[in-house]
Amino acid sequence: MATPRFPLAADPAPGRVSNILYATPPFGYVAETADEWAAKGFSGFIRPDVMQGWDADVWELEDGTRIVGEDNPRFRAVQYMIDRLRAAGVAENVMSVAFSRHVPDWFDDEGWAQLLENLRQGAVFARLAGFIGVALDDEYVEEQWGLGWEPYRTAGLDRDALVAQARTRGRQIQRAMLDEFPEMVSFHLPEAWSIHGELSRQMFLGFLDVIAEADAPGGLHLMTETTYFMRDADWIARYGYGMDRTLLDELAPDVADYWARRCGISVGLSPLGYLRFVRDEHGRRLGYGGRPEVFGNRILKAGEDKSGNYSAETFAETHAAARMVSRRYVWVFSGGPVWWQMTDEQLERYGG
Repeated sequence: MATPRFPLAADPAPGRVSNILYATPPFGYVAETADEWAAKGFSGFIRPDVMQGWDADVWELEDGTRIVGEDNPRFRAVQYMIDRLRAAGVAENVMSVAFSRHVPDWFDDEGWAQLLENLRQGAVFARLAGFIGVALDDEYVEEQWGLGWEPYRTAGLDRDALVAQARTRGRQIQRAMLDEFPEMVSFHLPEAWSIHGELSRQMFLGFLDVIAEADAPGGLHLMTETTYFMRDADWIARYGYGMDRTLLDELAPDVADYWARRCGISVGLSPLGYLRFVRDEHGRRLGYGGRPEVFGNRILKAGEDKSGNYSAETFAETHAAARMVSRRYVWVFSGGPVWWQMTDEQLERYGG
């Protein structure tokens, strides 16, 4: 079915929704080109390369040295980048932390104490560096979020106890971070509340419990990924609006009130950098592939296939639909270096 054509009009409140870019160009390169990012229409970055997962010590350097605070060279590089971006009007920058390894056993208090401390330190780093908030990304261990995961069955774990514990752990995570960064804007990706297993859903609801109890000014923003490659603007609008309404209908009245005041759906789009999942015969994700007629099923490096996922005209429509149903943020996923092109001299100077 062809994408329906919709009349586009100027946004009567263009400052209501910000466009943020999930991408990892080198810190120094971004600082040098801050004005260019503003000219492209982005109001901030989502950076998944500052803290390398929930199990990482954000203050530890590559050589194993641990330096806390402004004497940490990576911290200085990140802070300088954010300062330059702010000066250019690109001020809504977010640090993203991936759940790229399985979380500890839900009932392992010692293991969870380390996870909580790592995320607490991440919040400290984010606040001091000038980020507006932190995004938690739990898509990489999707099998662990389902109640039917084999280790749970083997151990004979009680399903109700697992559900309750996941909610508790979600509350603990958000409390550890919010205590260090009360003004933080909280993000969660993807829309695991609805597309992953029950334990991810419960963790998200635990996050929301704590943020709502604190009436935290930054809110919690649910970032969709199912919308990345959708070409139908009507589908995107219905999906975002429907998810928002479903959440409001499910939440307790006080939490629903908070969600309506300070939170919302943040629709994600991916117009550049062709991507598709490559999976094995059991459906497990092996990585990303490019256009099969060009690359076959080879696992690609990020940004190796730089072609568009749809036309600029389609992006104009889908972006308009995303802005209609996103309360504060629309975000764009960059599958590698597709929104920028470094010179040889910049590549040598900054890496990448």
